[in-house]
Amino acid sequence: MKAILLGKGLFVMISVAVMCAPGAWPQSSGTDLILLKEDTPIFLRLSENLRTNEGISEQGIRFQVTQEVKVGDSVLIARGAEAWGNAEITAKGPHLRSGKVLVRMDAVYAVTGAQVSLRGDTAASGPSRCMAFDCLLDLAVGLKGADAFIPKGTKVRAFVAKDISFDRVVAKREFQETERAEAMDRQARSGEAWIHIYRVPENEGIGSGKPEIFLDGKSVARMPEGSYVKLIVKPGAHILAAGKQQILVHAESAEQYYIRVSRSGFSGVKLELIPSEQGDEESYPFTPER
Repeated sequence: MKAILLGKGLFVMISVAVMCAPGAWPQSSGTDLILLKEDTPIFLRLSENLRTNEGISEQGIRFQVTQEVKVGDSVLIARGAEAWGNAEITAKGPHLRSGKVLVRMDAVYAVTGAQVSLRGDTAASGPSRCMAFDCLLDLAVGLKGADAFIPKGTKVRAFVAKDISFDRVVAKREFQETERAEAMDRQARSGEAWIHIYRVPENEGIGSGKPEIFLDGKSVARMPEGSYVKLIVKPGAHILAAGKQQILVHAESAEQYYIRVSRSGFSGVKLELIPSEQGDEESYPFTPER
């Protein structure tokens, strides 16, 4: 009788345990921990322009992670993750005092949503506006110095400020959930492709102009130096043209393509299809700030 009761008791307990298991994910025991060590480098790029001529003395700023951070085979900080910090801005002043920008990195989000403390800073100062003995005259009449500018896309390196532990199972689950969400988003956009057109500053002065860009025979943009436009197209073959040049893009579903516009000779235009990673890096400083 006792044996039968014990058997039923075990059956009930086992049944409850199986019914309560959430999905196929193993539950953390709290003992399988991985350590993200202090001084681990985190590579970032600035997500906005910083200038000393906008009347701001201090502001919060955003960064984007450019390289994922792994410990073993576990991704702890994803590429594209948001990081943030603070900028101290000193406006230019009289007697050739140039503007200064000091940027400090504070923290970044891990794949689990945890905040990882960072340390690191970078600075920029306005260029000197005088040479040798000319400075004495400029100082005497009280001329102001130059503004400082740190452009969007500037690459900086921060470091993990202190050791932080992550549960290996949770980190894996959250990273895979993020990948699954991105895959679902791409699937939802399966009837679209993206063409990013950009033009980097060439400092060529006369003749740089604003070339007109055509997509499949229709005008879609004019491209001065430092400009960017994103086009959403249907999968298939598309012709981009500027001046006398044409380029054929075979757009595949949910893929992204980067076209760099530059000068060719004195007044000609050159179009180039650029690898996605390079194109993203080159065009990022000119994309709209969010």
